[in-house]
Amino acid sequence: MTSTTTGAGRTLTITRDRHRRLRRDAVLQVLAGQPGRRRLLLVGLAAGLVGIVLEGWLLAAVLLVAALLAQVLWWRHVMTVSLRRGLDVGQSVEVAPGPDGGVLLTDEVDEPLLLGPGSAQVARFRSLLTVFVAHGATFMLPVELLTADEIAALEGRHLRPGHGGGGAEGPRLARESVVTPEVQQGLVAATTHAIVASADFLVTWLLAPFPVLLAVWFATPGTAVVVGLALTALLLGPSLLAVRRSRAAVRAAYPVGAVVEAAVTGDALLVGMPLGTLTLPWRGYARARVRGQAVVLTLRGRTMRPDHLDVLPLVLLGDEAVVALARVGGR
Repeated sequence: MTSTTTGAGRTLTITRDRHRRLRRDAVLQVLAGQPGRRRLLLVGLAAGLVGIVLEGWLLAAVLLVAALLAQVLWWRHVMTVSLRRGLDVGQSVEVAPGPDGGVLLTDEVDEPLLLGPGSAQVARFRSLLTVFVAHGATFMLPVELLTADEIAALEGRHLRPGHGGGGAEGPRLARESVVTPEVQQGLVAATTHAIVASADFLVTWLLAPFPVLLAVWFATPGTAVVVGLALTALLLGPSLLAVRRSRAAVRAAYPVGAVVEAAVTGDALLVGMPLGTLTLPWRGYARARVRGQAVVLTLRGRTMRPDHLDVLPLVLLGDEAVVALARVGGR
């Protein structure tokens, strides 16, 4: 990676070697985390049980190794695709000072992102920074991109006592609303419906009966019941956990009593939340659906992933936003 420093900020260009290290460390970060280890455990148990039912311990060992290797290779593919959005070979990322000590991030793919003081949490793993911001958004950055002072500011460790998170007082957006219990529940319900209706969730539940049938075909009745139920639980467990995590994330992003704001431009929707202002470009979404008192936006190219969507209160959106939403998916 080459680095250029100017009066306005720093620009980093991704080299091929840096790209390989980012992808490697992104996969290792998944393997080191509790969700990753849990997924490997579930995949290994499922593969081992299938092998025992079909043939015996030898087949179980072969299927176990093959299943774990396939899972790691799948994570590698997912990280490769994710890095293409701003961190691919030859692409550049720029960081510049923002208002009141914030940070402005600009890449060659997405709209510029302004992060105010106290608006994010940053986790470091080897050559990788993972930034967690409001609205459930998460993205990766090279560790060289942000200084220790900038990370401290983003996490609010430089804020004065009584200074709220979310950055400086900027211009107020066109519309604002207070999150009531009814609004929060509507957002949670819309998120749940979007996940349950997604292809990943439906395919998982459609496949759930097959382990039971497989066990009945190849095993004695007693073994069939135990193994079949175990495989079904292993298959359905992660999808149910995904629903639970998504519901919790919506409640955290839209706490009751918080004031949220929104404004519409020709290219994007601006959303002001307790942890900062987000820019959501229309071209990044494949479709938009109104569900009750919420609007569900699905990211382009991620329609098979139930965890890649944005949900907004319908009350925030005026006529301009409704017109823009009608065009989402046709761009």
